[in-house]
Amino acid sequence: HAVDNSTHKLLIAEAESEYRSKRELAWQDQVYILQNATQRESYRTVIERFGHGPYRVQFTLQLSENEYEKFTVEMAPLGMMPHAYHLFLKQVYHELWDNTFFFLNGPHVLQAGPQDWESDYENDAYDDDELQQTPPDKRRSPLSRFKEARLESMTFPEYSPQYPHTPWTLGYTGRPGGPDWYINKADNSRHHGPHGQSQHDLRELADTCFARVIKGQDALQRIFSRETHDPDSDFPFLLKEPVEIVKARIENKVEDKIKKPEYKQHKRKPKISGGVDDSSKPKIKPQRVLQNQERRDTEREKRNFEYRDAQRINKR
Repeated sequence: HAVDNSTHKLLIAEAESEYRSKRELAWQDQVYILQNATQRESYRTVIERFGHGPYRVQFTLQLSENEYEKFTVEMAPLGMMPHAYHLFLKQVYHELWDNTFFFLNGPHVLQAGPQDWESDYENDAYDDDELQQTPPDKRRSPLSRFKEARLESMTFPEYSPQYPHTPWTLGYTGRPGGPDWYINKADNSRHHGPHGQSQHDLRELADTCFARVIKGQDALQRIFSRETHDPDSDFPFLLKEPVEIVKARIENKVEDKIKKPEYKQHKRKPKISGGVDDSSKPKIKPQRVLQNQERRDTEREKRNFEYRDAQRINKR
């Protein structure tokens, strides 16, 4: 009788395991269906709205008070990353990248993103009469503009092995990706490709790589050489003087059918503690520290180094 009862429990366990496996496969199929539908709709929308391309986006940078430079990126082939292609062009078309910043300059990447002024308003961190007199419901930080437009992130990480993270390519940071993006300063094909970001639960996924710098590398090289905070500080690799993206525009002619929201732009440059000596003003904590792609890469390399050390010790 005890043997029969044990056999019965084993059969039940096997049946439950088989059911869970089938259920997991069914969920995976559902995810693939939704992803494919998103890509098909993105492809169709890009063709209808922006044309067949290839599309180029020109960025205007303010390197100093009276000095401006430009660089241009060309989007990846539409068929490779239609979802990323669509998201980025929509962000640019709605002028969401205006008055954002390059704020992180690490060994691997130069990262850009919108700054979130919401906490600055709450903490009264800036001595700016105009901003303090602006009603809270009229204030629009760059990050809030992305959220209001519902263009703040990818729906899922989209990647093509035919378009890896080689030098001068652009990639969305984080999971599922965005709004921050980075320019690859080195060949990050392995680290930012499939199985390269071990801090994520789905390690087989990769950062989305969606465009390439084709003009203006000299201007970006000047940012590469700028001073940053120490890697061991609270703000590793953050630029002491962030560089403003004044505007980003699609170079190709686009028929203007969409009404863009009107925002009151406030010319404010994020000041990061430890930059230019200005002890008379409060120290400002940089925003979006969690989106530090260079910190992720450094931590991953440290873990890999510790793992290799442990393996060598075990072999002895």
